[in-house]
Amino acid sequence: MAKIKVYDVKTFKKLGAINCFVALKKAGIPINLTVFWELVGALAAMHPYVLPKEMKIEALIKLNKALEKENLKPIKSLLLEDYYKNKH
Repeated sequence: MAKIKVYDVKTFKKLGAINCFVALKKAGIPINLTVFWELVGALAAMHPYVLPKEMKIEALIKLNKALEKENLKPIKSLLLEDYYKNKH
């Protein structure tokens, strides 16, 4: 997180998981969905494996919008594929 000038919890909370993830990607840090869930879980004070499905879907949709806004490749996930398939 120091690579994106996040040195404390206050800054991390202010930026949020999505902005931190995008900034890490833009900085060329190899980061994946597992790390994203760890960031989301840290802010929610929850272990990543117990994050509710609805929270994950909402976070992924917002993450992909933020990535696309920065001309970065969106994250592909079976969770989103199932969501969109069942939505229509």
